[in-house]
Amino acid sequence: MAGQQNAMIAIGVVLVFGMLVACFFAVKILRPWLKAVLNGAPVTAVHIVGMRLRSSPVDLLVDTYVKLRAQGYHGIDLSAVEQCYLAEGRAMMDAEELIRLVHKANPPCDQLPMMN
Repeated sequence: MAGQQNAMIAIGVVLVFGMLVACFFAVKILRPWLKAVLNGAPVTAVHIVGMRLRSSPVDLLVDTYVKLRAQGYHGIDLSAVEQCYLAEGRAMMDAEELIRLVHKANPPCDQLPMMN
């Protein structure tokens, strides 16, 4: 009887620990995703997981992407923002600096040279 009770306690501890770990990871993924979606900048949770695996600063990249979308830069996606960040060698920067880099790397369509 005591062995069965100890086993149940051990299973309960493992389940609680597993739920805490799952909640932690869910918050790390859902918070930036929700921020982007609520601000009209669609992002997939898979993309956020990929950025986390690449050790990219998800909050900085999502903030920059949301600001770009708010400025009317709809032809850009989160991958382009991350590429600009990575091209700078993961330098410490804020969202405004990263926006300038994205603007430099991806000029608006009306500023592109006309092809004959």
